Amino acid sequence: MAFRTLREDYARHNGEGASFTALTVYRFGRWALNRRSRVSRAIFTRVYRVLNSYVKNIIKIDIPATVQIGEGLHLIHGYAYITIHPEVVIGDRCGIMHGVTIGQNMWSGVATIGDDVFIGVGAAILGEVTIGDGARIGANAVVTKNVPAHAIVQSPQSRVMPSLTAMAAKVSDKAAEAAKRD
Repeated sequence: MAFRTLREDYARHNGEGASFTALTVYRFGRWALNRRSRVSRAIFTRVYRVLNSYVKNIIKIDIPATVQIGEGLHLIHGYAYITIHPEVVIGDRCGIMHGVTIGQNMWSGVATIGDDVFIGVGAAILGEVTIGDGARIGANAVVTKNVPAHAIVQSPQSRVMPSLTAMAAKVSDKAAEAAKRD
């Protein structure tokens, strides 16, 4: 395991919280998968599975050891409901907020995310898409097409609707007028 990377993760996440724990378990899993000895790989992979079960079920962050992650990943909120498909590739210095899904849609293929990408709260990146370097994915955005470098993806703006009581009052006023005419 690269202790320099763990030290950087520790510093980035202030050495505390679920985000640091999830990244440490992920990095241990990557290390276990790369053992040359079949016996040590099997032993450490079993340890990883136990640790990863805790991370997935308690912390609610699912980053399989097969995901390729560059340096400097920042999981901005712990206990975060983050789910990443096992074949995803994530570049250097990316930030991921809580509630994010990076996965597969009904067709084959998964995302490749460039360097310095920020993914906002509740975003979903689905299918075989490429997110260019420096892109910003806004809160609750659903990405199913390639995003060029340094682009910003936003979800549709919300609209203010009249309250139900105001709508009900208008309906009852119209009903009263109709009754008077009859």
